[in-house]
Formats: sequence, structure tokens, C-alpha cells
Amino acid sequence: MALLGWARTRQLFSRKTEHDASNGRHGIGFELSGPGPGHVCEALTLAQELSHPYILAVALAYAAMFYQLRREPHAVHVQAEAAITLCTEQGFAYYLAWEITGQGRVQVAQGQGEEGLALMRHGLAALRATGASLRRCLACLGRASLIAASWASQKT
Repeated sequence: MALLGWARTRQLFSRKTEHDASNGRHGIGFELSGPGPGHVCEALTLAQELSHPYILAVALAYAAMFYQLRREPHAVHVQAEAAITLCTEQGFAYYLAWEITGQGRVQVAQGQGEEGLALMRHGLAALRATGASLRRCLACLGRASLIAASWASQKT
């Protein structure tokens, strides 16, 4: 039963390359195998029903990422805070660091450049301590630095 639930949870979050025709941007994104946020709720419900903290932490982390890609900062914050709390309680260092880094990205996107970049650096240092590859994360930090610089130039 637990494997079936985990397989379904993973199926709900499928990775793909996307093209956003509305703004002409290309990039890697996450698409749910259905209409969208309803599948996030289903994945989180399945993860909660399994009563397995690690699976729930992963589901929360991907839910936060999903909402970040949809540019829904409040939903990102809700999922990320739940993931951070759970990861702190359970000692899941990788996903804790991942969520801290993600929270920093949200802050940068909302115009809190210095605070967001500091949080991202903190999260990346914690990720490095887990032995995780940082290539993609460092690219995110570079992009966030450009966004923060853009926000700063708009304020002057």
C-alpha cells in the first residue's frame, strides 16, 4: 500500500520542459499530470495518509516548488513553512536546506533582494554540507542576484 501511494504521489509530479507562450520564456518546469493545483492537494493528501514523514516532506517541497513556478508566493510560503517545520523536527537536512533556498528565491522575487540572497546562501551552504550537487542551485543564485540587482536599480 505504501509503495502504491508513493508511486501515485511521484506520478502526480512529473518533470518536463515547457515553453510559456505568454512571456516567451523557455525553461525547465514541473507539470502536474492533470489540471494543476488539485493534483498538488491530492499528492499532499496521499502523503499525509501514508503517515511517513519523509514522503510528506518531499511532497511539501515539490508542492512549494510547483507554486513557486506558478508565481503564487503565499502558497509557496505555506507549503515551504510546513516543509521547514517537518524537516527540522525530523532532521531531513537536504529538504530543509532546499526549502530555505527556495524561501530566499521567493524573497528576491518579491523585492527583498539582500535578505533573499542571504537566505539562499545559507540554504546553499546547508545543501553543500549534505553532499548535494549545487550546479542548478548556483545557477538559481546567479539568476536571483540579477533579479535583486534589477530591483535595486528600480529603487534608485
